[in-house]
Amino acid sequence: RTYLQASLQDIEDQLGGPQGQVAFHQTTAARASRIEHRLHLLEVALLILTLSCCCQHLAQSFWPNWLHVSGKLLTFCCAFFPAVGAAIAGISNQGEFRRIAQRSASMAERLNQQLEEIRNLKQRVMNPESSGRQLSPEVAALAGDAAATMVNEVLDWRVIFQDRPLKTT
Repeated sequence: RTYLQASLQDIEDQLGGPQGQVAFHQTTAARASRIEHRLHLLEVALLILTLSCCCQHLAQSFWPNWLHVSGKLLTFCCAFFPAVGAAIAGISNQGEFRRIAQRSASMAERLNQQLEEIRNLKQRVMNPESSGRQLSPEVAALAGDAAATMVNEVLDWRVIFQDRPLKTT
């Protein structure tokens, strides 16, 4: 029982400890979501700035006494803001921030389920009534499931990033 308890504790520490996989995925999900949200806000802000420059340009042509801003400056802004917005959209698309956030949140949820199974099995291992029962296959199965989950997660990262190289022209 002591060996099984120690094995389960090691698995639990790897998955749920302060430097464990659950903490990593929760941090990654929050960070990727925050980046995606900020890039989206910046895209919207640039769109609004572009539209306001276009409206200012139109207003000056219809009402000469309207607040005067240099036509060259407005033309520059009407070209520059959409170009920057398109670049930010490209960064957001290539970075896959939304997909990373969703994948990490899903992974943290799955690992939390496995942690719950580990905690339940730890209680059964320490229960004196289960001393006649062989629990090592269940511990091995949980360890295998946790390892398979983490290997599959690494393979998903490979699919997301390695198989999607940055295209240059």
